[in-house]
Amino acid sequence: MRTKKKLFIVGAFPKNLKKTIYGGQITACKSLLNSNYLNNFSITTLDSTSTSNPPPKLFIRLFFSLKRIKNFIYKLKTVNPDVVLIFVADKTSAIEKGLMILISKFFNIPVLIFPRAGALIKQYHNNKLFKFYLNFTFSKADTFLCQGSIFQKFAIDEFNFTSERSPIIPNWTASRRYLAIGHNRLINKEKIVNNILFMGWLEDFKGIKEILESIKFLSKKKYKFHLFIAGDGNCMDFSQNYIQSNNLKSYVTFLGWVNERKKLELLSKSNIFLLPSWNEGLPNSMIEAMSAGLSCIVSNVGMIPDYAFDDNNALIVNPKNSNQIISSLERLFNDFNLQKRLSKNAYLFAQNNFTQHNGLKLLNKEIKKLIKTNQS
Repeated sequence: MRTKKKLFIVGAFPKNLKKTIYGGQITACKSLLNSNYLNNFSITTLDSTSTSNPPPKLFIRLFFSLKRIKNFIYKLKTVNPDVVLIFVADKTSAIEKGLMILISKFFNIPVLIFPRAGALIKQYHNNKLFKFYLNFTFSKADTFLCQGSIFQKFAIDEFNFTSERSPIIPNWTASRRYLAIGHNRLINKEKIVNNILFMGWLEDFKGIKEILESIKFLSKKKYKFHLFIAGDGNCMDFSQNYIQSNNLKSYVTFLGWVNERKKLELLSKSNIFLLPSWNEGLPNSMIEAMSAGLSCIVSNVGMIPDYAFDDNNALIVNPKNSNQIISSLERLFNDFNLQKRLSKNAYLFAQNNFTQHNGLKLLNKEIKKLIKTNQS
């Protein structure tokens, strides 16, 4: 009987977090483990998620980071994996994961790194010390997996990876359940009420304040619409107070974090998705919305421009620009044919690009290729 190769994955595999919190990394890692594409590997995981959001104080984070490094070394020694796959978020995650890369190479184990936070590139260019550290650590990885061409250019220009060693792996979270909603939406041509959906952390960088300003303006113009806000964060109190003080309660519903069943319900009843972030990687919520055939309004940041094309499968706005959000929403409110066209194109694009068959098949291929190269 052929022995399975051993794959060690460092990513978002929480055991004690609230089940209602579905961050992008958690969704991607959960989908990865639940798929059949890595069945030919014996998989070991290490959870690297923060204990809370917002993150705890620095010394607490340092304690948990050192604890993870200790567990990482222990698993390298006891499992002796054939390859390590490390998911990377932004600055603090990158510092910790950079050390894991060096440790893996010390044990002569090949490493694939997979950065997924668009803010990482900006942080890299804005801090010389951080830039030096990433150059020293990330360049030691064997493969730099990229969500899109922007990250691939980053890998090639800054860390001297070749295009062969920095392959593009598309998002793989367009599940059958989301695509089924999109398919049914194409069949049902009947016009529906303008339900707008925001899903994600309620933070400044997600553009939540610009969303609220836009809603206030549009309500004064007597448009009929409703905004569903699914998520939580530091801006929750501000957002609720803003809605209360501006008499917008009839236009907005705060849902907090929603489970999968509720998310499917929201995607079914909504027809517009709104995410005007200041920075992003490639947001899972956008992929889910496109899969479900929503007309998407998103910002031109991170990997989004690699996959969302203005007036084709989405409407693109600049970050921190309420006027463009207002204009885009008005276009959709007033032009149902535009809504239908964006909806159809988004669904078809997600179906062709963001399924597990696309992303995880390519990931499987790159892992196998690295193992074969290392053993030859």
